[in-house]
Amino acid sequence: MERRFDGKTVIVTGASSGIGVGIARRFAAEGANVVLAARRKDRLEALATELGSDRTLAVATDVTRQQEVRAMVDAGVARFGGVDVLVSNAGVGLGKEFEETTLADWRLVMGTDVDSCFFGAQAALPYLKRSRGSIVQIASASGLGGDRMLTAYNAAKGAVVNLTRGLAFDLGQFGVRVNTVAPALTVGAEHADHPMAAGLIERFNQRRALTGCSTPADIAGAVTFLASDDARFITGTILPVDGGITAGSGQPPLVLIREGKETMDYDIDPELAAALAALPKGPNGSLVDFSDIPAFRERMRAAGAQFPAPAPDPRVKIETLGIRREDGSLLDVVMFHPGGADQPRPALVYFHAGGQVLGSAHDRAAWAYGATMALRLDIVLAVVDYRLAPETPAPGAAEDGYLAYTYLTEHAAENGIDPDRIGLAGASGGGAPATATALMVRDRGDRRPRLLSLNYPMLDDRHETRSSHEIVDLGICDRRESLYAWAAVLGDRMGAPDVHPYSAPGRATDVAGLPDTFIAVAQFDVFRDENIDFAQRLIAAGVPVDLHVYAHACHAWDVFAPQSALTRTFEQTWHDYLRRHLHGQRTPLRDATARDETTNHIAEP
Repeated sequence: MERRFDGKTVIVTGASSGIGVGIARRFAAEGANVVLAARRKDRLEALATELGSDRTLAVATDVTRQQEVRAMVDAGVARFGGVDVLVSNAGVGLGKEFEETTLADWRLVMGTDVDSCFFGAQAALPYLKRSRGSIVQIASASGLGGDRMLTAYNAAKGAVVNLTRGLAFDLGQFGVRVNTVAPALTVGAEHADHPMAAGLIERFNQRRALTGCSTPADIAGAVTFLASDDARFITGTILPVDGGITAGSGQPPLVLIREGKETMDYDIDPELAAALAALPKGPNGSLVDFSDIPAFRERMRAAGAQFPAPAPDPRVKIETLGIRREDGSLLDVVMFHPGGADQPRPALVYFHAGGQVLGSAHDRAAWAYGATMALRLDIVLAVVDYRLAPETPAPGAAEDGYLAYTYLTEHAAENGIDPDRIGLAGASGGGAPATATALMVRDRGDRRPRLLSLNYPMLDDRHETRSSHEIVDLGICDRRESLYAWAAVLGDRMGAPDVHPYSAPGRATDVAGLPDTFIAVAQFDVFRDENIDFAQRLIAAGVPVDLHVYAHACHAWDVFAPQSALTRTFEQTWHDYLRRHLHGQRTPLRDATARDETTNHIAEP
């Protein structure tokens, strides 16, 4: 590596993390003495030790306070004899709606991002004039345009951009150059494994010319170039390091304008596409938003309260069974009985959808469908009100499922159930506890379930498959929401190598001995490939599997387009499978495809 800064002194603010650390390392590698400034003295001292204490000085500094900035510059001059380069990197972002932004918020962002540049330039200028040195400020691509919920940050970084241009003219007479680097999303090693990192990168990739993500080392390369004599005739320049984001028009790449209509660049069945277009979307462009789970639950509750729930078929008896857990709390199982208990019926222990963070067996909007399903299949439907994340992390939901299943096998007669004809089923997020329950039953030597039925199940937290990277903005259950959901379910265990299959069933390497399994998934589903992979492992282990991949369909298509041809085809296949395995018989096509238009699907989003 070149040593363009031998014997020179460089001040780097915001040097305790991320881009600041990368910049400090690069200057040190090129021979500079480096003054490290930030609030966190412990981190500064650790970095100084790494870079060599003989050529570094760590100064704990609040860059929003002019006196502390002056004292930091003076300390650097006292130690190394002058200043050749000032890198004003300190900054803070604030993601808030404008109407929620307080004056304190505004002052924090402006003080850290803008005042710090002003204070630093004033304090270092006498020494920069002597050395004919340079200033490099760190702005952002967000300073070159607007972003939703980043008004204060946009304003602050925009101010840095024009501060650079003004300073270039004011200080050029002294031979002092002033430039700015404007990064976009930059992910360092400390954030690479964050559950949201991959999803953010995927979103940014849709807007820039180059794929991937910049690192602190990339930003450091641009900074050292602008600070070096290689850039001796460059001043007042704003250098974006953003992979081409600011080169674009800003129009979303996956929307085509055809005949005045917006058409998604997924080859979705026309009936489903029409249903998707009619769905309400939040500010994130999706039907669901798991970035703030409590807030989204409340929005869903308020929205549901505006519409009366359809009445269940009166021929079906609905009651709640309370099963006591070891800690004394009660697990509710909502039971749908299509007739009296005079003859035992098959049963299906069902786990509702909702990303393992949303939904309830007590959701009356789903009771009409549950009753219809119990009646048509002539089964007892037992919907488990399993505990949700993040309040109860995995495998809490699966333990609830195991408790419900074993209780019903042990108390089958009193609940009108044939204990040898009980199946497990789950949709979407409910697929995880359903599958984990099957694993627990196998491992603990309990009565074998009749079947395991999984509709587009959420099984694997690792998000390594092709489909998990493809489905990013369809607006139902995209990669971002899946990452948020798994982060709630597993916390900091997400993506770790030792996650137990009871917590993420897609991790199971031994699937032998599981019951006959039905899996249905859509072509355009973030879970598609992990579902196919799981089916292949089951088949290799000798488990009978019915795997159905529905072309031109999206996640939970049967929920959002219940009257579509694809839904009728799917329900015929699914109900026929359930009848054959629970009753040991096949039923006529007419009954399997019939549907009450007033009912809602139990696999609510």
